[in-house]
Amino acid sequence: MTQQQELPTLLSGYDVDLFRSGKHYHIYNKLGAHTGSEADIQGGTFRGVGAERGGSVGYR
Repeated sequence: MTQQQELPTLLSGYDVDLFRSGKHYHIYNKLGAHTGSEADIQGGTFRGVGAERGGSVGYR
């Protein structure tokens, strides 16, 4: 069994609550692609997606 790695996120618990209730009017600031410096990650790009009922999300 592979161990899942906890990844950094731009979403706080409050963001998740607002998103689930359909009242997060600035979610566009959190989802999509952000450079590593915007997300406090060294190098690379952070990608945020919304998959409410998705078990997982993959990138190719």
